[in-house]
Amino acid sequence: QRVAFHTRSEQDVLDDGYKWRKYGHKSVKNSSHPRSYYCCTHHACGVKKQIQRLANDKSIVVTTYEGIHNHPSQNLLETLTPLLQFL
Repeated sequence: QRVAFHTRSEQDVLDDGYKWRKYGHKSVKNSSHPRSYYCCTHHACGVKKQIQRLANDKSIVVTTYEGIHNHPSQNLLETLTPLLQFL
């Protein structure tokens, strides 16, 4: 499964609640901005994402995800962990 989001941002890498490891980048034809490649750092999770800026509108970051996470986001875990002690 592949899904892409277009976001207007000055930052290239947006916080989506998951932890990522950059494993590469390459030049993109007709663009001064490279495409960066990331994989989820959670063991046994095969989700990957690509990040690049639109060539014709540098204010737009395109983030493309491939796959579905098999675990909750780190942000969700950090929020729920203190609450679970009260159950």
